[in-house]
Amino acid sequence: MIIYQNQLLGVIGFDGKVLVPPIYEKITYAYPFFLLEKGGRTKILTLENQIISNNIPAETNFEFYDDEVVCLTKNDSYFILDHNAKLIAQFKQKVERLPVNNPLAKGYLKLVESNERPVYVSKDNGRVFKE
Repeated sequence: MIIYQNQLLGVIGFDGKVLVPPIYEKITYAYPFFLLEKGGRTKILTLENQIISNNIPAETNFEFYDDEVVCLTKNDSYFILDHNAKLIAQFKQKVERLPVNNPLAKGYLKLVESNERPVYVSKDNGRVFKE
C-alpha cells in the first residue's frame, strides 16, 4: 500500500511493515512492481521487496504484463523487463504481445515497424530476428 508523509511517498506491506520509507516524489503501481521516482530517476520495488536501479527514466508508464515479462514505456521508448526487474531490452519501436494462439507468443514479442516483414524480440535475451 502506498503511504503519504510530509509530501513524500513510501510503501507499506499488508502487515503494516514499512517496505519503502516515504522518500519518493511519485510512486506508481505497475504490476508486479512499484515504480519509485525521485530526482528524475526511477527505481523498481519487486515482489521480493528488493529495490532495483536499472536506468529506467522518470515518468515511465506501464504498457503490459505477461507470464514472462513486463513492458514499460516513456515517449517512444519501450523497456522490456523480466519479473525480477532486470532490463532485457530497450527499443524505439512500439512493442506488442503476440496473440496467445501464435506459436511464438510464449517466448517472443513483436516490434511494430512499417516494413512488411514481422520483427520479433526474444523475451529471454532481447535478441531481434525477422521472420
